[in-house]
Amino acid sequence: MDGERMRDNLKKIKVVSFLYGDISIDSRVKNILSILSKASEPLDITLLCSQESSEGNYDGFNVINLNLDDRKISHLFFFFKTFIYFLRKKPDIVICHDFYPSISSLLIKLFWNIYLIFDSHELIYKRELKFFSRNAFWTILDSQIIRKCNFLITANASRSKLMKKIYSLDETPYPFENISNIKAFSNKDKKMIEADKIKVVYQGNLGEQRKILQLIEILSRNFKQIEFHIVGFGEELEAIKSLENKRKNLITYGKLSNSEVAKILEKMHVGLISYSWNDLNNKYCASNKLYDYLFSGLIIFSSSQKTLKNLISRNKLGVCFDKDFSEEKLCRDFSFLLDNFADIQNNLKEYNKKHNPVNLSKIQEKNLLREVNERIRYQL
Repeated sequence: MDGERMRDNLKKIKVVSFLYGDISIDSRVKNILSILSKASEPLDITLLCSQESSEGNYDGFNVINLNLDDRKISHLFFFFKTFIYFLRKKPDIVICHDFYPSISSLLIKLFWNIYLIFDSHELIYKRELKFFSRNAFWTILDSQIIRKCNFLITANASRSKLMKKIYSLDETPYPFENISNIKAFSNKDKKMIEADKIKVVYQGNLGEQRKILQLIEILSRNFKQIEFHIVGFGEELEAIKSLENKRKNLITYGKLSNSEVAKILEKMHVGLISYSWNDLNNKYCASNKLYDYLFSGLIIFSSSQKTLKNLISRNKLGVCFDKDFSEEKLCRDFSFLLDNFADIQNNLKEYNKKHNPVNLSKIQEKNLLREVNERIRYQL
């Protein structure tokens, strides 16, 4: 206790963190800030977010909800509010989560030379985009903050190596995997699939290029025992909801918190993952849903990006379907998954024993803390 009191009595380093998004559903941001709060030097961490759809208790940091909607002008309001807050509080460290808060973060870095941490959620590359596009604007800002920040964090090791090469960085960015707060997820043994029902869940973005609607239609048409549970939002949500009205084997949930997702995953058998192949961000995807599924005891049916296939196929945790799948190929892959369900489930149990999710999370926390403590000690 004496050590804890002494730490609390030390002057705290002020940290302001910016997130243009909903903190309630962003497990990555919650995880990183919670870990940083345990640094050897006491940190006073405040997160400014554009939305908070459900109030939560946050471990080690305070949250200020700016209550912004999804209109484009909200980016301007977010810039002014975060910039004014910085001027009022004058923190020692600024953390920029993803590229949307980069306008205020870059200005702060330019004029005050603050210690800037950039947590890069995405991997966007200007050569893949049309010059006169909305994404091109954010890509330019993203490339600038990558080069000017003091500490760059990425979502996996493959992205770190690639970004070092693309941006000619002096040091390799620090990889931090998208592993959710595993306390929320239960790794109970799953019951064997009932003869009349296979519960398949998808959580995440419902953009057209992920082909979730197409996957639902093909698999529903060929496997009558499938019951789909779709958690997420995006371009295909309305079309999937329309399909829900016609079929009893499809349930949509919209946007949910981590704890709400965890309750749904407890009842599922198969976790569906699908990413597009149109850019580096998707080709080198960093899927948090993969770990959510594995820690919840679900076998995986996934698209075959390298970062997914390396883990799933190597450990025989499920089946990866082809990039240009046909109905026949997709059904053959899913039939293989069902025929080998018991063996895959045993592989998953062995994997979770060997790579215990609690230990995996602790190792990642320990490594990030060591890195942060070194940087605070020698760079601040």
